[in-house]
Amino acid sequence: MNPPRTPRVLPALGPDEHFPMPPWSDTVLGDGLRVVAVKAPSVPLVEVRLRTPLPTGPNHPPALREVLARALLHGRAPAWPGAALTAGLDSTGLTLSGTTSAAGLLPLLESLATALTPRRYDDDVCRAAVRRVAAHSALTRVQPATHAREALLAHAYGDAFHRLLPSDEDLAAVTAGRLTALHSQLMGTEGATLVLVGDLAPEAAIRNLPAELSQWPSPAHADTSPARTPTITGKGIASVPRPGAVQSQILLAAPAFGQSDPRFPALSLAGCALGGSFSSRLALGIRETRGIAYRTSATLDEHRGNTFLLVQADTATRATGAALREIQTELGRFAADPPSSTEIHAAREFIIGATAAGAASQAGMAEFLLTSMASGFGPEWLHGHVAALRDVTRTDVVNVAQEFYAPARFTGVVIGAEQSADLAASCG
Repeated sequence: MNPPRTPRVLPALGPDEHFPMPPWSDTVLGDGLRVVAVKAPSVPLVEVRLRTPLPTGPNHPPALREVLARALLHGRAPAWPGAALTAGLDSTGLTLSGTTSAAGLLPLLESLATALTPRRYDDDVCRAAVRRVAAHSALTRVQPATHAREALLAHAYGDAFHRLLPSDEDLAAVTAGRLTALHSQLMGTEGATLVLVGDLAPEAAIRNLPAELSQWPSPAHADTSPARTPTITGKGIASVPRPGAVQSQILLAAPAFGQSDPRFPALSLAGCALGGSFSSRLALGIRETRGIAYRTSATLDEHRGNTFLLVQADTATRATGAALREIQTELGRFAADPPSSTEIHAAREFIIGATAAGAASQAGMAEFLLTSMASGFGPEWLHGHVAALRDVTRTDVVNVAQEFYAPARFTGVVIGAEQSADLAASCG
């Protein structure tokens, strides 16, 4: 049975169609750190985000990066009631995230500046951080989503794939000396961004930053080698056994482009029409009409700076082959019968509505800004992206759907307990 072609009617967006940015200030400090402060006083809090590039490389493997993120804030808790500061990693950088009352902004920033200052890590701090990383990795590694993502990236990127979680052997090689060297050699203001969003006066907040943030020393031996962005080289669809799994996961990937490409708004709308919302083709086709998937989606994803299309579904073991075939069939239909004006309108309303809802909170706004600035854009990108979505024509969406969603462009994996002949016939 073919899925219905008419998406569900979504409620119209509210009257705030202009999507204005609140007052903000954008400046670069004397040491090169870019700072953006946004006034959003919905509650008397301030969200703080600082991101600095910290790519994976031969001399700074994932295990070393993970331990540094855990050790960085040791003994650096903000000296203000209720204030919190955490550190996290993605494939290309390290982010410090904080929340505090408006009155506690300066103490939190002082803690953040202290954490960034190069220092010598001792053995006790290193060993404690290694234990925390090992415990977290052990818990994360057994999650089906982690197993599935690692399988997909290993198949798609081959030799360019770096494991998402460090092994025990990798962690055993981390020493206090290597930790000290990584901090002093790589962490600096080159490409770093500080975002402040909340109950603040933007220019005053920047003017009153701790002196340490405008004097953040540059790395003594910065890695100036160009970042290597991997490309998808995998072919076909691989079947990956997972004994004992109670359901199967299907993940398909195809090359795409990032936010800097002028076709990005059209690609976003195409992906949403295919599988980005509850009224998309995949959701209506394989989940609701045929009932052969618990969850399905089509999104844009990223691995070490490389953007790719990701189509995925979770399904029962007995329905795995049927679900995979239906996804492949739907991709073929999507390229041959691209989204209608009605589908594009529904996708546009969904994305703009989700963007508005996401950016409505202080934390959401801070995350949006940090993500866009990490990609080389300024605070105005958020407003401009919404305007660009409104300007996309059906021809724009049809062109990217036909070029980028052709089934032959996708590679991927199917992870499950049983590798039946039915499933094997669908892979290849």
